[in-house]
Amino acid sequence: MLHMHDLTHTLNVLRHWQSSWLSREIIFGILFAGA
Repeated sequence: MLHMHDLTHTLNVLRHWQSSWLSREIIFGILFAGA
């Protein structure tokens, strides 16, 4: 997640989580950190 420098880019990636491996990485990281 350190390669996501711009918050607006991060939000855009999260919006398209079905087609983006970066958004899946972010979601997995959040879930992994919360467990």
